[in-house]
Amino acid sequence: MRRAAMLLGLASCACGAPKLPTLEHGAEAVQMTDPTRFHEREGYWRIVTPAHIPSSAPDVDQVEVWLSLGEGEITSEVLDDGRRALAFPIGTRADRVESAGRGANRFIADVRGTTLTAAGPRFHVYRPSAGKPDAPLFGAAWPADAPKGHEAATDYIATQMAKSALLAGLPAARRDAEVAAFRSKNACLPCHDPGRRDNETPGQFGLVNRGTDASGFFTPATAFADEVPLEQYGLHDRTASDPLVEIVCGEEILSDAARQTWDRTCPQGRVPRARWSWSRAWAEAPTRAKARCDLAERLFSRMDAETRGSVETFFDNCSKRPEDSE
Repeated sequence: MRRAAMLLGLASCACGAPKLPTLEHGAEAVQMTDPTRFHEREGYWRIVTPAHIPSSAPDVDQVEVWLSLGEGEITSEVLDDGRRALAFPIGTRADRVESAGRGANRFIADVRGTTLTAAGPRFHVYRPSAGKPDAPLFGAAWPADAPKGHEAATDYIATQMAKSALLAGLPAARRDAEVAAFRSKNACLPCHDPGRRDNETPGQFGLVNRGTDASGFFTPATAFADEVPLEQYGLHDRTASDPLVEIVCGEEILSDAARQTWDRTCPQGRVPRARWSWSRAWAEAPTRAKARCDLAERLFSRMDAETRGSVETFFDNCSKRPEDSE
């Protein structure tokens, strides 16, 4: 049995749990037990990026991206605009995991991602049954190219949300607003167009400024990038205060003073960019720098020869790591 199929089985059932309902149009009800430990336990790799991902908190990253590779090699494709983009093997699953709360009360508030199957990409979304770290997540998966499957999945999740312990104590109007907000945002396909270019101006190709790889993922390829578009969505982005990156608007690097009050916009409608500094990283945060190199080495070990050749210069900076960071 393929590893990805095993993972989906783990995510969609739980010992002693009630049988999940059958959905229509290729959609499937799923469940994730022990969600705070699921991705590490199942051998996913956390993607360590040069820039932070926007989230709801100003002082902690509440959003992480985790990757589980399917069998086979990571390859690459040359796109129409000449860029070479990574392409991941069948069975690969990427999850965007968003948390809420702090300390012992921190819990997973949203998981959404894609599994690559022989029949095409399959999207999945999970939501919490209660605001507790050990509360199971309920959700649905559906074929990316099945609008009615997407509708069935969205209806199921929205119905479960309205009945969940997380929302049960809210006034009816607030509960309805939360469910309506979920429905309006549960549209994966428009964002994950494979081979989408980076935005040069806000909203040029979509809400997210980063482009996608040949599999439609936003984040995994940034493991090999030292400069990426900075996002402008979300309440907070810790990149603006991160000493390991420079903020670039066009050819201008923002001063430390300017970053104190910066609103994540650049003159002339340019998309800001975050430029990673290896010298600062090795000097001030060697653990983070090493994590970037270790992740890149893991991915590199699964690539075909041609794709390795396209990213191998990334490791020039990893070879400069100080001995005490090993």
